[in-house]
Amino acid sequence: MLTGKHRIAARPQGVLKDAAGGAARVTTGKQRNQASLRLLYAALGALLFASYGAIGKDLLHNPVRDAILLSAYDEPYNRLRYLTVLLIFAVALLERRVIITLRSIWFLAPLIAVTAGSIFWSTSVVVTGRNAFLLAGLVASTALIVARNGTGGFFRIQLHFLALVVISSTLLALAVPDIGRHSAGDLLERGHIGQWRGIFGHKNGLGAYAAIATVQLTLFAKGEGLQRAYWWAARLCAVACLVFAGSATSISATIVGFIIYFLLSNRWTSHPFVLSMLGALVIVVAGALSAGAADVFGLFGRDMTLTGRTEIWRAAATMIKQHFLLGLGYGSHVEVMMNYLRSALFSSAVDTHNGYLDVFAAVGLVGFVAFVFAVLVGGRKAYSAARHGVGEVRDAGLASMCVIVMSLTAAIGEVSPFRAVGYGGAIFWMSIVLAAHASAQVRRAIQSPSAPEPAL
Repeated sequence: MLTGKHRIAARPQGVLKDAAGGAARVTTGKQRNQASLRLLYAALGALLFASYGAIGKDLLHNPVRDAILLSAYDEPYNRLRYLTVLLIFAVALLERRVIITLRSIWFLAPLIAVTAGSIFWSTSVVVTGRNAFLLAGLVASTALIVARNGTGGFFRIQLHFLALVVISSTLLALAVPDIGRHSAGDLLERGHIGQWRGIFGHKNGLGAYAAIATVQLTLFAKGEGLQRAYWWAARLCAVACLVFAGSATSISATIVGFIIYFLLSNRWTSHPFVLSMLGALVIVVAGALSAGAADVFGLFGRDMTLTGRTEIWRAAATMIKQHFLLGLGYGSHVEVMMNYLRSALFSSAVDTHNGYLDVFAAVGLVGFVAFVFAVLVGGRKAYSAARHGVGEVRDAGLASMCVIVMSLTAAIGEVSPFRAVGYGGAIFWMSIVLAAHASAQVRRAIQSPSAPEPAL
């Protein structure tokens, strides 16, 4: 256990003193430059969240309402993502900070290499190349922004993004229910009539963001005066979106997120031995409940097939076995699996409905091992920051760990948590990068508690 003086991850900058010994605020040209750059990176960060979250795309074309899965706006949004990534890299290159920053996410390199390498066995080289670029661009761009604006600066952008998503979704669901809710006019998913979908095309999209927002806004959003009112409004909207979207997967993930927070926020329950014992207990209880699984699922309004998911999983496994080692190609696997599942089962079987099977289908056993390695290392770094950091660094570690475990939970029934472009998937990858940077700050503070943090 670290001593109190070692549990430091962020230090106040030195204060200039005038001749009388009082504090003197001096703003130099360099300081103004730095402030302008931080503002630019913040704007690019907001654009990164919006573009990868495809915010607004479903309002322009709703695949559930129109029964047309392919959208004319897919390509413009992809171009916006490419442009955002290139702009971030261009600014970072001018500051000569790219290489030293990307070292912090070394553990993601094997997965990025496999996704890029899968173009050689992909059914569509273009699709795989684009998707590999989007994943690499997302994690690298996040690392560059976090390194420039700090863990706290990036985390605040994320909180505001989540707040705006749930507030706008609530207003749309209340004011324009034909758009903000599943309605009788929808050509697909008519079983969800009345459930909220907000600014997204499907209730599961809103549920994914509402789950993360409920946990993070409740536990980490702080402010005074008008900002306090803003955060409370956002919290209430997040809970409303979570409840009225009616996604059992998202509600389960939210419960898991709160449990993870309360375990890691306590010095005793966050001890590795205690967490190991609790994990073993969960496995034992789950095994005991499996005998009465039908009754357990019934409590959540589910049957033993999890609304047809188990049938989809079996069919998907058959296809995966045929491409077991290397997969179908990152990104190109989506259309291949959709066509196969629809022909083998039913028209609504558009994906594997399981994030782990989705990764396996994309990059096979080799890529799945690289994925597990990246998640384990990222989770370990989030745990380190949560347990040993203080202030904003500790909050970033706790929040990242919550998102990582929530995504691992939600991925049991959905594919989006692990996709770079998907409902909440970008925040999963961003959280892994944020955890890496927070852990690095803790490590530097331990190694040199009295030295200033090195400028990149």
